[in-house]
Amino acid sequence: MISQPQYVYLWVHICICVTSKNISITNDVYEILTKLKLEGESFSDTIRRLAKRGNLTECAGLWADMPDDEYRALVGGIEFLREEANRSMGRRLHEAG
Repeated sequence: MISQPQYVYLWVHICICVTSKNISITNDVYEILTKLKLEGESFSDTIRRLAKRGNLTECAGLWADMPDDEYRALVGGIEFLREEANRSMGRRLHEAG
C-alpha cells in the first residue's frame, strides 16, 4: 500500500506597527541636526541621543557631603593638571615660535 503524503498548513500573521509623527522645523534647525547626525543614524536617533544629555543643574549638590580631605585632594589634582597643561602648552609654543 502506498501512503499518501501528509500536508501541514501553517498560517502566520505578522504585524509590525511603527508609528511616526511629523514635526515641523525651520531650515536652520534642520541644518544643525544634519551636522549633528552620526553616520548610519536616523534623525529620530539623533534627537533621542541629544535629548538624553544631562543638564548641568542636575549635578548641583552631588558633592555636598564630600569630606574636606577628599575635596582638597580633588582641587589639588585639578591645579596640578592645569599647571602641567600650561607648561606643556608653553613648551609647544616656544618650540613652534
